[in-house]
Amino acid sequence: MSYRSVALALTLLSASPPCLAEAQETPARERALELYRQSRAEYDIGDYRAAADLLERAYEIFPEPNLLYNLARAYGSLGEHARAVAAYEAYLEASPEAEDRAIIEARIANSREILAQETRAREQAEAERQAALERTRLEALEQIPPPAPQPTPWVLAGVGAGALVAAAVFGAVSLSERDTANGEPSAIAAAAASDRAVAFAWVANGGFAVGGVVALVGVIWGIVDVASLETPSASALRLDAQGVRVSW
Repeated sequence: MSYRSVALALTLLSASPPCLAEAQETPARERALELYRQSRAEYDIGDYRAAADLLERAYEIFPEPNLLYNLARAYGSLGEHARAVAAYEAYLEASPEAEDRAIIEARIANSREILAQETRAREQAEAERQAALERTRLEALEQIPPPAPQPTPWVLAGVGAGALVAAAVFGAVSLSERDTANGEPSAIAAAAASDRAVAFAWVANGGFAVGGVVALVGVIWGIVDVASLETPSASALRLDAQGVRVSW
């Protein structure tokens, strides 16, 4: 189907005996006709975008139905089938007795089928993109080395154990000093040994308390850390537009 002429329709409207309102509309008709002629020239040289823009402006100035038909043709040539369908349907609504109604309805059906195919193609492309992202995610997960347990909790537990050993040594020294005090014949020497025994006992008791707490905290921390490494959610893999990122 070729470009449809609107010159005759606009000219006939202009040739009618004008009332006041019609006289005011005459410049609008003439401007719409000029825009139509420009659009046809653009359409003939293949500039369908310019033709569509001119037809849109012409229809806004003077709503002649044939302008809608030509607008649909321009949009169809641009591959903008949704707009072409809308323009064709508006044309048929404005021209219910159009002689080529069946042909235009067939063109509408064809454009809708093209739109459906484009939608299916986009959905297929998106599904393939998501599948590729999932493959990339799984491949990246396979390349991530298993996380190693943190050394800090076990170092802490070792420090606590060392404190316990030191406390045991001080406890043994305290007992030795107490035995010395009990066997010392001199009261002054016995008192000095007893004081040393008490001092070493205080150090031993403090060492047992602090070392025990530190060792216990370190062991519990280490156990929790090892258990967390065995949980799949310990690491997270994120895909975005910049690539694959791993966060802990």
